[in-house]
Amino acid sequence: MASTGGRYTVVTKGPLTGAIACSNSGGYWGAELKMAGWDMVIFEGRSPKPVVLCIQDDVAELRDALRLGRLLLGGREVTL
Repeated sequence: MASTGGRYTVVTKGPLTGAIACSNSGGYWGAELKMAGWDMVIFEGRSPKPVVLCIQDDVAELRDALRLGRLLLGGREVTL
């Protein structure tokens, strides 16, 4: 992986004020997303329950994440 090749950006629009916020981060997630064949992911609307995004190659799906809310942070990572 090239330097800064694993960077990704998250841009959000607040539902209450409409304010735009932007955050940039590094790690493996951005590169893994690209290697799976994805350039970006756009979420619109609101889920009625907690969900987690699962991407495997050309298939992306939102899965139920209600059970993850009951785990401590370390347990969530192991479970995922």
